[in-house]
Amino acid sequence: MLQVRVFSHDGERVVLKLMGELDIVSMARFERLIEEVLSSHPKELRFDLTQAQFISAQGYAAMGHCSLEVRVTVRSRGELASRVLAIYGYDQVMLVMSQPPVVEALNEILPT
Repeated sequence: MLQVRVFSHDGERVVLKLMGELDIVSMARFERLIEEVLSSHPKELRFDLTQAQFISAQGYAAMGHCSLEVRVTVRSRGELASRVLAIYGYDQVMLVMSQPPVVEALNEILPT
């Protein structure tokens, strides 16, 4: 089951934090949410996938398609997002790699 939290920063940047699974069952609802968010004309759209368990290829394509209208950033724990977006031709999407929470916590407490 997909859950999406939407955060807006001054109407300029909107963050969609995905949790759960974005699959064929949740795709229509996700696309309606994207349409609603884009109707507010943000300058940047960020997708945070760090707590998502599964994203379908169609989900990545929907995110990439947004880059035709606004600047898009995808935050992910792995390289799959980058590969799928490149296959679909959305090379302009900025990908931000995030380490797993355990590694982030260790980096904060261990000296460098």
